[in-house]
Amino acid sequence: MNKIQLFDTELHYEMADRTHHHHIVCTDCKAIEDLKIDSEKDLLDEVCSDTRYKISTHSLTFYGVCPACK
Repeated sequence: MNKIQLFDTELHYEMADRTHHHHIVCTDCKAIEDLKIDSEKDLLDEVCSDTRYKISTHSLTFYGVCPACK
């Protein structure tokens, strides 16, 4: 199971056997969508280069208002 922190007191769980992806969350209705970022490797390469860290894992969650709530 993967745990995703949505808001200060809310968590979302999903099966860990899925391919790596990120999330976008509506701050109004709290809808959660999977998000695949095509340029993710470039971002990871830049972070590794800038920080000299060896990244073992990461997660990104974007927050905004979905089209249905606009």
